[in-house]
Amino acid sequence: MRRRNGFATTAWTCSSGQGRLWRRNQEEHREFAYTIGELQACLTQAGFGGIEVFGDRRTAPPGPGEQRVYFMAVREETTHG
Repeated sequence: MRRRNGFATTAWTCSSGQGRLWRRNQEEHREFAYTIGELQACLTQAGFGGIEVFGDRRTAPPGPGEQRVYFMAVREETTHG
């Protein structure tokens, strides 16, 4: 895995035999990780409020080194007119 400019790139090469022949498949995946603060700002900008952040499969705040976090937010009412 290579990390550059906030992106993580993973390259996979898989080979499988088919009789006397071999087939090779290659894939490349690019992912970008946002900070909790960046995601909270995006939710707020999109009109969500009451934003809560939880650790991986827990109802407690995320701890250091948490692999995943979950957000719960409520779409706030907007007035038209």
